[in-house]
Amino acid sequence: MLLAEAGYDEARHNDCIESLRRKGGTISAVIEELAGHYVRMYGLGGVEEINWGMCEDFAEDVCRLVPGAYAAWDDELGGYDGALGCHKMIVYGGRYYDSECPEGTEEWEDLIRNRQQ
Repeated sequence: MLLAEAGYDEARHNDCIESLRRKGGTISAVIEELAGHYVRMYGLGGVEEINWGMCEDFAEDVCRLVPGAYAAWDDELGGYDGALGCHKMIVYGGRYYDSECPEGTEEWEDLIRNRQQ
């Protein structure tokens, strides 16, 4: 599901981002907090639903909150065959993150493998 399909409200969404910016924290804390907001704001069944249509928005939002973080598509990182569609993740400090992996992983492929389970 895309944000637009989930009832995206730009002002409410931006207020959430701004409150998280003021709060600060580690990248893991930011991901956990933001994922929780997504679940509540968009009526999701859990953080895993973010990775099935909202991963681009989520990754870009995390990057707005964590200086030095950037978002990358799996196919930009090489070697992914696209069997599960595409996935945008956060890259920071040599680790890869998404809504289901706030602690990050050393191999971006682990994020894709997590989606297969």
